[in-house]
Amino acid sequence: MLPRLRRIGPDAVRFLIAGGINTAITTAIYFAALTVLSPALSYALAWAVGIVFVAVVYPNKVFVGGRRQLRDRLAVGAVTIAVFLVGIVVVDGLTRAMQARVVPYLITLCLTTALNFILARTVLRR
Repeated sequence: MLPRLRRIGPDAVRFLIAGGINTAITTAIYFAALTVLSPALSYALAWAVGIVFVAVVYPNKVFVGGRRQLRDRLAVGAVTIAVFLVGIVVVDGLTRAMQARVVPYLITLCLTTALNFILARTVLRR
């Protein structure tokens, strides 16, 4: 068990770096697309690129030595979509309950980041 725990640290660091890169890329795509598309279409395009990024990068660069077959890449993409949907429910519920916007977002961000890491790692390291 201990060797497995030691691998979490490097995986987590790579996950945070890849997530930052993904966020930078998708944010740039969103704002560039806004010049010719509606906000909803721009968001959808950026989000789709983000899912492709996760499916391509996570198996090779984040969870190094893990599973990298097409089905595993599709599974990690599906995990990301599922976590996104959980995030929508959580941020909406917390926003209504707390009558605030920033704190619910930050709580949701922490929850979905941790959940995404745990589930993606489970899929790619099983």
